[in-house]
Amino acid sequence: MSSALVYLKYDQERSKARYAIALGLFVLGLMSKGAIVTLPAALLLIFWWKRGKLFWKPDVLPLIPFFIVGISSGLVIEWVERNVIGAKGSLFQLSIIERFLIAGRDIWFYLGKVFWPVDLTINYPRWDVSPTLWWQYLFPTAVVALVAVLWRFRTFGRGPITAALFFIGTLFPALSFANVNFFRYSFVADRFQYLACLGPIVLAAAVMNRIISRFGRRGAVLGPVCGAILLATLGTLTWRQCHAYRDEETLWRATIAKNPASWLAHNNLGEALLQDGKVDEAIFYFKNALQIKPDYPEAHDNLGNALLDKGMVDEAIAQYQTALQIAPSSVEACCNLGNAWLQKGNLEQATVEYQKALQIMPNSLNALNNLAWVLATCPQASLRDANKAVELAQQANRLTGGVDPDILGTLATAYLEAGQAKQAIVEYQKVLQITPDSVDALNNLAWVLATCSQASLRDGNKAVELAQRADRLTGGTAPDILQTLATAYAAARRFPEAINIAQRAIQLAEKQSNTALADSIRSELHLFRQGRPYHSQ
Repeated sequence: MSSALVYLKYDQERSKARYAIALGLFVLGLMSKGAIVTLPAALLLIFWWKRGKLFWKPDVLPLIPFFIVGISSGLVIEWVERNVIGAKGSLFQLSIIERFLIAGRDIWFYLGKVFWPVDLTINYPRWDVSPTLWWQYLFPTAVVALVAVLWRFRTFGRGPITAALFFIGTLFPALSFANVNFFRYSFVADRFQYLACLGPIVLAAAVMNRIISRFGRRGAVLGPVCGAILLATLGTLTWRQCHAYRDEETLWRATIAKNPASWLAHNNLGEALLQDGKVDEAIFYFKNALQIKPDYPEAHDNLGNALLDKGMVDEAIAQYQTALQIAPSSVEACCNLGNAWLQKGNLEQATVEYQKALQIMPNSLNALNNLAWVLATCPQASLRDANKAVELAQQANRLTGGVDPDILGTLATAYLEAGQAKQAIVEYQKVLQITPDSVDALNNLAWVLATCSQASLRDGNKAVELAQRADRLTGGTAPDILQTLATAYAAARRFPEAINIAQRAIQLAEKQSNTALADSIRSELHLFRQGRPYHSQ
């Protein structure tokens, strides 16, 4: 809109500065929203409406750079939609006749919503388009007839045909002639006509103004009254509609109420419920989505996540595998399957899935971080590769700019397993700068400072401080934290406290049936009673 305003000023004054600003604003606009590619065509339409004809030098020639930039942007957007976002496949294999049928129906749908904005929803049903159904041809035929009639009567006023052409032309990028990923859910969305609806709205305002002007003096009162009524009505509808956008759960429940067959809404409601910890209800909606669309990989993947949350690992693995059968290039499904194998204890298979994910997307943060963690901490010597873990974690850390605490924690662990304790300490400290109350980072850094084999890196007093913070954050109920605290006391030569805390840790570990941890603490307790701290090898 800013570009249009400045260009219209340029048209009056022919200032080179205004021209450059208009073009610059157009480029910035395209970088924000590709839907404005139709601006130069809209400007030509406005000039035709004002003058009755177009002239090459003053009207068309200056807009050629706009057309070049707009068309180039449109081609890039189409390539991204197809090759990055995924707007391809059987759902987008439409014949030219089918695309015209959809376009005609789109136009009347949007026009209807402008003048009767009820039953609005974020996801309308996806139409079944068939060239064999005669009634579907009525939509494009009616569009052509309307334009023809308005063109025929343009001598009585170019406003109606201008409004119609502006509406159709501005809608063109969303009329199914180009692939848009959202079309897999629906061929229409209210947001696609935000710019286009200016055409009929301006025409309606002009008609209302023309009618009111015929009332003479009474029009001076009637105009504001009618405007106030219209604004109040539309404002009330807007206020009511806004309630649906209060939060994700409300939005998708409202969508399902108006479009029960929306597999997108069922899946997204399930995701919102899963994030809120309502796992059973989330599973219900994921299954609903799959009943409507059995080949929906995202729903299979999300159902797997919900089942994994309930500890149903085998069932989750089956869902992830189904998702990958439908969408073999799903990095998220590969990572989730890897996580499920990890939870099941099959580290070798988990490693395979993370590696598959990295083959598909070498810069996948989840795959890099998860694989680095497995390679650094795996108890199986055949799989453990601390140096490779460091390399993967460093790559992930570079991609996030060194500000992701989870990745920094993985990098620190990898450094530690690779025998680079100094670097590990640095990374744990970075984690605590970002998340000062990270229990894992507090515990891990305290352990390194208390037990490091390099005497120059040990700091018992600091280890005690860190372990005490971790213990307070966990309410004194975590035996592994207490183990670290006992070890830190011993490193600080505070053996009575070390013995006392170690005994508490053993009791908690046994109460939690963690025999291995209890035995580990006993071996350290034996050292503390001899007045010796525990140091790693």
